[in-house]
Amino acid sequence: MTAIITDNFRISAARFLKEKIQLASTAPYYMFLGRSQPWPNEQPLLSSGEDPTTVPQTEDNHQVTHYDAFQNMHVVKKINAHQVELCTKRVIWVSDTVYRPWDSNYTDGTYLPNSFVSGLEDRVVTDRHVFLCLSSPAYFDVTSGFSYEPSTIRPTKPDSIGTSTPRSIFKTSDGYVWMYLYTIDDQLNSSFTTGSYMPVPFPTTGGDSRDADQIKVQDNAPLGKIYSIHITDGGYYNDNTKPTVTLIGDGSLVGGNVIPSDQITMKSYTNGTDTWWYISDIQVHADNVSLDDLNGVTSTPEDDAWTQVEVVITGGNYYPGQTNPEPSAVAVLPPQGGFGKCAQIDLAAHNLGLNCEFNFESLSGFKTASQFREIGVVTGLTEFDTDGTTVIPYVGDFTNTLKKLTMASETEAEAFRTTTSTFTNSAGATAHLDLVKDDLIYYHQDDTTGFKEFSASDNITSIEDSSVTGTVAANGILDADIIQYTGDVIYLEKRHKVLRAEDQIENIKLVVEL
Repeated sequence: MTAIITDNFRISAARFLKEKIQLASTAPYYMFLGRSQPWPNEQPLLSSGEDPTTVPQTEDNHQVTHYDAFQNMHVVKKINAHQVELCTKRVIWVSDTVYRPWDSNYTDGTYLPNSFVSGLEDRVVTDRHVFLCLSSPAYFDVTSGFSYEPSTIRPTKPDSIGTSTPRSIFKTSDGYVWMYLYTIDDQLNSSFTTGSYMPVPFPTTGGDSRDADQIKVQDNAPLGKIYSIHITDGGYYNDNTKPTVTLIGDGSLVGGNVIPSDQITMKSYTNGTDTWWYISDIQVHADNVSLDDLNGVTSTPEDDAWTQVEVVITGGNYYPGQTNPEPSAVAVLPPQGGFGKCAQIDLAAHNLGLNCEFNFESLSGFKTASQFREIGVVTGLTEFDTDGTTVIPYVGDFTNTLKKLTMASETEAEAFRTTTSTFTNSAGATAHLDLVKDDLIYYHQDDTTGFKEFSASDNITSIEDSSVTGTVAANGILDADIIQYTGDVIYLEKRHKVLRAEDQIENIKLVVEL
């Protein structure tokens, strides 16, 4: 039995996880940073600044995603409600570039009909305004298949969004039909926009002007209006006499269901001495179409709402060769409720964006290691209650996950921080140094250091600089603030080392595809 995971399932899963993170109270979700030690055979940076190190693949097994992740973990920061949002792929409008019209047959670069041109996107961002391409001037070429003309007119946000009946759909002089969906405001942009992804919010009633504009677009979505016809075969004709193209289904186009002949384009093709004509493009709406018609603002908008449709092509001087296929085309039905009813559906926003800011000095006064190589998300952390024995959920905003040694003085601890990434004692106990705060050294161990324990009153020595030594205070062996290996790591990413200054603020953006 075969099955597919639909975009709606992915979007529902992303929404579910978003709400779960936002509403979590007894088991909050945390982003973490980890792994100060280098990767095996880590390479120095090239003169270009490129890191040639091959980062190990993240194996999906419990050893790597639980025990190893906890061993390498430095700090955790709570993901708050405003730090999670659905995201989709981001495409910036560039002149003389082809943008495909929206089609339910393909999303995110996956094309079902082989003749479609790959690598094109239907979503476009200009000045943080997000547009959906509903129709592109197209042509069907018998040698290259179905393709599109490039866009030359930059789409801009319509002024009419602020009116009681927004007209968010418009046609530019290059033949493209666009729909304005929403604007990425400063907060969304700084929290979730990356070079490849952008946030797709669901607006809040009573929110700011961005929410108000998006709600107006949603409330005035043009039901089931059709904007694009894709030609699957242009047919073979003796001349350029245009055929009759009719839409048959449960809706009615404004002006009738027969496409006017001036919206049908024919082209010729010569193969040796044989010349024939074929349908190259069918435009649903004329160049001079009114904004009211484009936006479904008519006396009977319910008539121009389709849920089923067939494109019937008849007439013309058809060339009836035995192997010549008949012309055929498909009208693109919009998502349920029409374009703009839900931007997350229109844009296939099944990616979850997460954002956290790690400011060590302002959060807890930590002086941290100069690099990290792992980022992840964990939930279900626990700690001991004030009685020291009762296990309770950890619900704080920020903490470390490391064991710690109390040194004889702050001076000793600081000396290790400035010179050391690993340290040892005379008995062979070794550890990676991660954080320093006051007279405390925070550390972790892994299979490269072994797991021998340190002892009170130990003398420890820097492996990098043997002149740096110190003494662990009596009763100076302290457990981590949380109970290690509790909870679940639900996301883990290994990456090239991130070098950081002592006072550097880390603003981490993660986009997880579901």
